[in-house]
Amino acid sequence: MLKKLKKLRLVYVDVQGHMVAVPGCICKLKHLRFLRIHSPWSRNVHLPKKLDTVYHLQILELCGAGVLDFSNVQNMRHLINLRDIRNSGFVFPNSGVPGFADVGELKSLRELCDFRVRKDKGYELKQLKSINHLRGRLRISGLESVESKQAALDAKLTDKKHLTSLSLEWSGQQHSCSPDLQVEILEGLCPPSQLTELEIRQYNGLRCPSWLSSENLNGLLRNLQDLQLCRCNNLEDLPKIRKLFICIRRLRLIGLPKLKRLPRLPDRLENLQIEQCNALVVTCREDSALPASVVDRLIISYCFVTDTVLHSCLRGSANLVSLNLRCLPFLTAIPCEVMKFMAKLSDLSIEDCLQFAHLQGLNHLSRLQHLTIAKCPKLRALGEDEKVGSLHGLSIDDIPLVPQLLSRKGCSSLWSLRIDESEELREEGILEQLTSLTSLDFSCCNWNKLPENLANLTSLEHLRLDCCKKIQSLPALPASLRSFEVEECDPLFMKS
Repeated sequence: MLKKLKKLRLVYVDVQGHMVAVPGCICKLKHLRFLRIHSPWSRNVHLPKKLDTVYHLQILELCGAGVLDFSNVQNMRHLINLRDIRNSGFVFPNSGVPGFADVGELKSLRELCDFRVRKDKGYELKQLKSINHLRGRLRISGLESVESKQAALDAKLTDKKHLTSLSLEWSGQQHSCSPDLQVEILEGLCPPSQLTELEIRQYNGLRCPSWLSSENLNGLLRNLQDLQLCRCNNLEDLPKIRKLFICIRRLRLIGLPKLKRLPRLPDRLENLQIEQCNALVVTCREDSALPASVVDRLIISYCFVTDTVLHSCLRGSANLVSLNLRCLPFLTAIPCEVMKFMAKLSDLSIEDCLQFAHLQGLNHLSRLQHLTIAKCPKLRALGEDEKVGSLHGLSIDDIPLVPQLLSRKGCSSLWSLRIDESEELREEGILEQLTSLTSLDFSCCNWNKLPENLANLTSLEHLRLDCCKKIQSLPALPASLRSFEVEECDPLFMKS
């Protein structure tokens, strides 16, 4: 069909099933300006060999998931009119973004999204040197292939005045890139001052670069709104975030195992995420730790934060929508007086908090829609007047938790229930109180059988089993059921 439509300027290709290559007939459309590809799969989408003959191509875009694979294309340098190369926003960190050689020859490029450094000729970091019209988002991965600070300086990131989002990533294979060298390389990758989003991944240097630390009191990145440090294994100290980044709204610290102390944070963050910072201990407000309030989302996991510090932060977070607490050894309670300050909370999750015993005042969370409680063995039962009166979704690890958390009205109005990593099937009769339940999910449950009374759940429409290895057979199922999914269960059971 495309052979007869030779004047097409825009083509949309939907990659379905196992087809992961764009058809070669696209290359006969000599007037093509915009090629958009959609892929639902997180895999490489192979471009045709003669794509370099579509000389007028200006925009090459991949939507959905995965990455563009240029390995078959003969010579991308011929596409001198190419302005935008857009990979999907859903790309796994450190996934192999193949790229292509001599990207620096495409002087008209305005959007690149992903650039992976390699030691091969044509893939060096200096390829970015003269592409100064780049705008929007840029991810630079493979930084373990950079051999010196001068090589980093050659990229001239400070000259890219239209960039707003930058991600700098090393991979797990850094044997040839010592921590000291990584410090020098990051020092040479100073971003432009208008940057609003910065992410640094798998950096093993011992300190932050001067352009991100207190040495830069002039505030080079004063427009920064979103800062993420992920898997930075050797960082013990952070920059003075409150003082240097006056516009910061979102801060994510994930996998900083040597971080022992937080700097003073801005009093009003929209999103704060602190995860897997195992050496971090925050015992009092004098530690200058958590902000006075968080506007939208707060995630804290795998660190040591006391009740006093956490409660102080939550009291000031009247607009908090989502709260996620996991593996906090010091956490013992969230009292009713604190719950009253979080009236807008819609999503509450507390998991793997072994000393957590008191969850009071759930009845004050009138906007609560989703509640997750798991691996909190000391949790005490709530009084009937303290329980949740209305809830859309509940995730637990033991069926008896349902009436402990939900009032009679809450049980009868629950729509969705997920039971995750349950060790023992107990009190299955409780399920029959859930008269409005439409969705039921059993995940990683160590049960020999499913509840025998599933047929009595007359509103149930969706049932899912995931990684329940010991289940060998099914009980009677309700006639209302519309979908039934089984994944990662016993192979013989799945075939039956």
